[in-house]
Amino acid sequence: VRLLKRGHFNVKLTDKEWRTLYNWIDYNAPDKGYFNANVLQKDIIPYQGFDQIKRRKELTDKYAHGAGVDWKKELADYTEYLKGKGEIKPVMPEKLAPVKEKSLKVKGWPFNADQVKAMLANEKDTRKEVELAPGVKMTFVRVPAGQFVMGSYRGQSDNRPTAKVKIDKPFWMGELEVTNEQYRVVFPDHDSRFVDQQWKDHVVQGYPANNPDQPVIRVSFNDAMEFCQKISEKT
Repeated sequence: VRLLKRGHFNVKLTDKEWRTLYNWIDYNAPDKGYFNANVLQKDIIPYQGFDQIKRRKELTDKYAHGAGVDWKKELADYTEYLKGKGEIKPVMPEKLAPVKEKSLKVKGWPFNADQVKAMLANEKDTRKEVELAPGVKMTFVRVPAGQFVMGSYRGQSDNRPTAKVKIDKPFWMGELEVTNEQYRVVFPDHDSRFVDQQWKDHVVQGYPANNPDQPVIRVSFNDAMEFCQKISEKT
């Protein structure tokens, strides 16, 4: 979805097509993904003795007020319907117009780690540890002033055009991602919740993402700016 939203190969979807895509994402699936599990060897899967397709319909009819569906027949009927529609040709997106690359050069760019150390040679400190709250610390590194080329013609369309960016004065940046524990110093009620868990039917919401030492996620732009402002007051 993120790729498509960014203009992936100029593919454009209607509202109905977006909803269809979201539906497919939300659909769940059996743990092993087999509808013929009853014929597989026991060392592969233990579901023996039941025709899975018939059993699913039987249980759905029993516990969902007769809502069981013969989906194999539905697929066969739809296949016949499509045959009557003739050849289905995909709608191809319009080709993107050629992009003229603008080559930008900045003195001293790109640079390596040794050059960064040289750029910081006159700085009194290049690392600092700040206690955000009792027992909660954050390490910062000094980023030197200078210039660089931001953007690329080799990635997605929103990565271009390239531009020269000048950093007028050195600044402090967190050495690692902000953790949930650090973020809660400013937003104590924040919950990063879970991240999705692929391939299986879930008994929990997904993989935990809210542990103290995990990187904080699901942060709005405004909250991120407020966090930086509050932490800047301490640095």
